[in-house]
Amino acid sequence: MARDELVNSIKEYIKAEPRHFSDVVEAYRQYPYREVLYAWSDIRGAGLFDRDREGHYLIKEE
Repeated sequence: MARDELVNSIKEYIKAEPRHFSDVVEAYRQYPYREVLYAWSDIRGAGLFDRDREGHYLIKEE
């Protein structure tokens, strides 16, 4: 999966339900950890994350 596809997939995964980072890592364990981190960094760098009271990540409305 190309990086932009991975970014979009992770965003959709988090949009479906607020998640902890560990949930994302577990759900995408078939991909190299480094690639998941790069995708995570792209999402964070774009300012798309928000957090709830329990520390779950949410995707801000674009």
